[in-house]
Amino acid sequence: MRRLYLILVIVILTQVMIGQPIRHPQGILGQFSKVGGKITGIVQDSVSGKYIEYANVMLFTLPDSTMLTGTITDKHGRFVIDGVRPGRYFLKVDFIGFKMKDINHIEIKPSNMEVDMGVINLIPSVIQMGEVEVVGERPLMNYSIDRKVINVDRHITSSAGTAIEILEKVPSVNVDIEGNVTLRGSGNFTVLIDNKPTILESNEALQQIPAAAIERIEIITNPSAKYDPDGVAGIINVILKKDVSQKFGGLINSSVGSNGQYGANVTLSSGNKKVRYSLGLDYNRRNFPGNRNMVNVTTVNGITSMISTIGSSKRIWNPYGIRGEIVLDITSKSILNIGGRFGLRSMENFSKSVITRTYSNTNIDIKNKNVEKWKRSGSFRSFYADFTHSFNNKGNYLKAQINYGSRGGDEKSVTEMYDDFGNIIYGQKNIEEGPGSRMRYRLEYVLPFDSVRKFEAGIVARISKSEDGTEYYDYDTLGSEYVFHPEFSHTIDYSRNIQSMYALYSSQIGDFGYQIGIRGEYTYRYITYVDSSYNFKIDRWDFFPTFHFSYKISNIQQLMMSYSRRIRRPRGWELEPFLTWMDAYNVRKGNPELKPEYTDSYEAGYQTFVGNNLVSIEGYYRKTYNREERVQSVYKENIILHTVTNVGRDQALGLEFMVNFNPFRWWSFDLMLNTYDYRIEGKLNDKDFSRHSFNWNTRFINEFKISRRLQAQLMLMYNSRSVSAQGERSDFYIMDLGIRYDVIPKKLTAILQVRDLFDTGKFEFKNYGEGFSTHGHFERKAPIFNLTLRYNFNNYRDERRQRQSGEQDLEDFESPSEIQGY
Repeated sequence: MRRLYLILVIVILTQVMIGQPIRHPQGILGQFSKVGGKITGIVQDSVSGKYIEYANVMLFTLPDSTMLTGTITDKHGRFVIDGVRPGRYFLKVDFIGFKMKDINHIEIKPSNMEVDMGVINLIPSVIQMGEVEVVGERPLMNYSIDRKVINVDRHITSSAGTAIEILEKVPSVNVDIEGNVTLRGSGNFTVLIDNKPTILESNEALQQIPAAAIERIEIITNPSAKYDPDGVAGIINVILKKDVSQKFGGLINSSVGSNGQYGANVTLSSGNKKVRYSLGLDYNRRNFPGNRNMVNVTTVNGITSMISTIGSSKRIWNPYGIRGEIVLDITSKSILNIGGRFGLRSMENFSKSVITRTYSNTNIDIKNKNVEKWKRSGSFRSFYADFTHSFNNKGNYLKAQINYGSRGGDEKSVTEMYDDFGNIIYGQKNIEEGPGSRMRYRLEYVLPFDSVRKFEAGIVARISKSEDGTEYYDYDTLGSEYVFHPEFSHTIDYSRNIQSMYALYSSQIGDFGYQIGIRGEYTYRYITYVDSSYNFKIDRWDFFPTFHFSYKISNIQQLMMSYSRRIRRPRGWELEPFLTWMDAYNVRKGNPELKPEYTDSYEAGYQTFVGNNLVSIEGYYRKTYNREERVQSVYKENIILHTVTNVGRDQALGLEFMVNFNPFRWWSFDLMLNTYDYRIEGKLNDKDFSRHSFNWNTRFINEFKISRRLQAQLMLMYNSRSVSAQGERSDFYIMDLGIRYDVIPKKLTAILQVRDLFDTGKFEFKNYGEGFSTHGHFERKAPIFNLTLRYNFNNYRDERRQRQSGEQDLEDFESPSEIQGY
């Protein structure tokens, strides 16, 4: 391991010391070496003034119009064409969604070897409607070669929610009414915040972030080898708002809603040419009351018992936190970013119900009142420092990064059953504590050989530690107190060290672009069970190849293909070999022999414009080995045992379709459809459980421009039925409404949001196996109303942050163009 690290470090340092582009021999390539003139410029949107990244800039000779070379613009819209010999030329500049622009009369001569074209404005494609010319605005979603980008401010129906409500609008993502997120049918994905890992679990992290604090969300289903391979379904990257100006400014959001919901967040920025600061604060309280009905049936020794539960429930999320960042331009080529986040979180479930117990060998129904309380709370913190040094060659940089995160807190669940006189006849209490920490080191180097060829390499270390403790108590009715049970209480120490190395090479040949990558990871994991002789160790190497290809058919058509290998590592509690009580009727047991899941992921996509309307089609195939399934069985009468095991494999073959259509100047809509065939193959306890289902979901988002200040948005979401190894989930649909009014243009905005307009968000599931069945029905109180006020002061610019060359982003593969829906 040390030897491999040494070799990679030597390679990186050697490239750093060389730091020069390859000099081609004389000839066609030699004509464009560093010897010669230079043509530079900046490309931007003529309407918004924003820089255009990935615009194509092509150089032609005069008078024969022969194309000599070309390049693409960087993150700041800049381009440089080096090594141009004296002569007369012209440029063609184009980008999908914009009109191509020709720039003539360019001359390189010995007395003037450098020509600066200044700012080149591209005009967006337009729709002609009589005498009115309508220019499209920022789309709900952008597509590029490796990701979908959700522009959060355009989603009026989610402005008072969290990141989860935003993700509901994406066809790749499913969100049930309890806030559980799946990406293309898988609940295993990685969440990044500002391109950095979070210490929290994926769903918990998404629930923590208010939508008003988010600039955009990037969904990457086939990341390159540059990024961690964890997460079978891919990466969800949440980019928070930051001001790009150097003056003091800010954005304040406050909201209040039905069912006792309220929240607020503030984003402030300031700075000068050398130092920039940003500070964010957020507080959110969300309450979801509803009803639930459950029927559990178990058969033990020929006797069937049934428990029927009818009652109400309430879920409360209460996250709040503070974040800050300092960006220091040490020199013109060296940048230091330092930042962090601290937060507190609290999640509660509370339910009251009437439980009816019946048995097949008696004719007596036993009814009791039941109260269940569950709460998870604690703090979390994260800190990071990034140092980037850029070399003379554009795009050539070395970056070092360190991240630290930790969390603390506990989880407590209490179940109590009462008789008709209010006395406790049964009680159970379970307390879990799970502090943990993670440290991450990263060194990366990027060397562009010319405008299209680039080499990248890096090393990454991920070190994590946690301690999970469980205490179990039951209620002694004689002593009227809870009694500790050591046989169901335990403590586990968990440590993991993952060392990674990766390399990438990308290039472009004409309209064909490609990137190939490889990542190697060494994993050392050690689990110790305190006060016992149990311990388990993993010592393993894994390799993860990635491939990305693109082909530009024309100025408005593009093909893309990619492949990646992914992994899902078992979570800590899934490896615990002890019984842990979840509540009075459910107990879980982990499996220390659990293997990681490995997934082969393939994608192919096509984007084009039909007139001014964007059409995107993407096919995908995902096959997972060592499929991990949560399995249920009968533990004892009326009690279900939950465990985890590798049961076989699954596969999903799907198609995503999206069209952005503008039938009238006052009405536009986005229609998104995701459909896939899902199959599970395998055996459990010598019984075949192979199943399959055809799943589909759709999003139909309508936007109405009533006046210059008043807009409305109506969103319909439908999710079809789906299956698992031991059950199924019913279909459901929801309609949301949002109305936005600019009280003071560019300063004060009011947004009214109505979620689940017709109270259709009901959720039903069934699980069944040998000796048991479970049927559940949940519905939340709806519709849900929210009113948000947004105040922008001192011209805070809520737009994409200007990034310095080399700052880490999820732009793994520099495509010759990016698809935008206008």
